[in-house]
Amino acid sequence: MHPGPIDAPETNPSPDTMGFMEFVTWAQNIARAQPNIRLFCETRLSKAFKEIRPDMAVQNPAVTAHRCDLARQWCDAYGVSPSKARMTLICDGVRHGLALIFGILAQQGRRVAIPRDVYPVYWMIASDAGVETLGIETFPDFDLEAVLGQMISADISAMLLPGPLKLHGRKWTDSELAQVTRWLRERGDRRLILDGIYSLGSPLDSQTNRLLETGQVIYLDSLSKGWLHEKIFGVVVVPENDFDLYAETFRSLPARQENLVCAREMLTSHRHVPAMLAKRLAEKREALLTFAKETGLKARPVERGYFVPIEGSVSSLLRNHNVLAIPATAFGSRLSRWSVASALPVAGWR
Repeated sequence: MHPGPIDAPETNPSPDTMGFMEFVTWAQNIARAQPNIRLFCETRLSKAFKEIRPDMAVQNPAVTAHRCDLARQWCDAYGVSPSKARMTLICDGVRHGLALIFGILAQQGRRVAIPRDVYPVYWMIASDAGVETLGIETFPDFDLEAVLGQMISADISAMLLPGPLKLHGRKWTDSELAQVTRWLRERGDRRLILDGIYSLGSPLDSQTNRLLETGQVIYLDSLSKGWLHEKIFGVVVVPENDFDLYAETFRSLPARQENLVCAREMLTSHRHVPAMLAKRLAEKREALLTFAKETGLKARPVERGYFVPIEGSVSSLLRNHNVLAIPATAFGSRLSRWSVASALPVAGWR
């Protein structure tokens, strides 16, 4: 138990309701002032596991890398049907891909449903692109039927969701897969935009591949988390019927040889890195869940990733358990009574 409450500086609002950058500044000050606190607030994956991060700086391209070849390599590495390679468009990462997609949807006058409680950057990208949005709730309970009903009522035909589900740390269930598949098939213009970044380089599961086969799913991913290198290489797999809509925009992007060669090396010489990362994360995640159980924290069980939702505000966890976690509000949630603990090793907080 913590010996007494820890008060943030008076100029700061409650940590229970902070946004991400605000929280990071506050938490670093607390961590330095209170070295006995258990820190579960690291989010920088590449820094937390820098010892297994491939060194790409020494690569010297002897042969030009081509985007079409990399699309085929990505499909092979991720267990995606080779037939999807032609519809796999190359960009710098998920954020970059989303910006391009949202820009095109805005030009079409389309509106997009976006989760409020997963990733605030989604909203920044949408705002910059000028696309109209509808906010949907996915945490702490993911009620897909209610979400789809909300979209039908608002006559919105495009939805962005993560797969695997963040902050739930799990893949989609068969029931959820069936619900969203029915919703897609009811109208040909409906699209599910699926952000696969938290697959962390793992091959796509059977549910995701089945969603791709509907012909109405746009799938985004990148090498930034699985290989611990950001803004190098991303993919957007588009439905065949949408290819002409998106291809020109993506193909007009400059082919940055340095990035493409790095991506080629990651997908070949460093193909083992995601599996190594997954093993390290599983160990850290299990240790966190064991700690939560022994300490009496009300933690949600998670199957993958490095975020573990905990019922309790940041201030109450500090006061009662000597634990520093991340407020759910840092992810965009409006629920101050929830926190999120990170299983990542802390890198340079003190």
